[in-house]
Amino acid sequence: MRGTHKRVFLITGPEATGTKLVTRILLAAGCHGDAGNDQWIERAMHDNLTFECSPIVLRLSMPCGLVWHKIDDVLWHLKSLGYYEMRVIVTSRCWYATGRSQTKNGTHAVSLQHSENKRRRAYEEIYSSLKFFDEVPHCLVTYEALLMRPQSVMEWLLDWCGLPMPEADKLPTVRDENGKWYQEK
Repeated sequence: MRGTHKRVFLITGPEATGTKLVTRILLAAGCHGDAGNDQWIERAMHDNLTFECSPIVLRLSMPCGLVWHKIDDVLWHLKSLGYYEMRVIVTSRCWYATGRSQTKNGTHAVSLQHSENKRRRAYEEIYSSLKFFDEVPHCLVTYEALLMRPQSVMEWLLDWCGLPMPEADKLPTVRDENGKWYQEK
């Protein structure tokens, strides 16, 4: 633990923009948490349980399932648990590829327009919540930057977070999930 405060990294962004990938990077660097959809930290917060581990990484896609979390409420709750050292990482991905990914099998959206509406609302919710936390550093990490320069972006991100760079074999592989949406038929 750095200093006397517990640290938290909140990863957020619209569904299918790389929140799981960024979370896996921070987990590889030693954070506690989950990259999957079942977040033990989120469950513990919901049940008003306390936890002491640090640093933690919490991934909240927007929406998370059908839930539109209020990021400022989540940050206040974490602060009440003693997590005073906070950083927020917002993810982004090519608009077209995200829309296609979200509408595949109707998992996140039923149409491209529905997907676009949800993404617009997601960024609106995220950035309107962050205005209540001016003191909390936040950054934007794009999936495409990770795809083009994975090592450099991971090094920069972990340095920005104040986390150590793990061995290369511990880091997640960045796969091109955009290419399939641009293939000619």
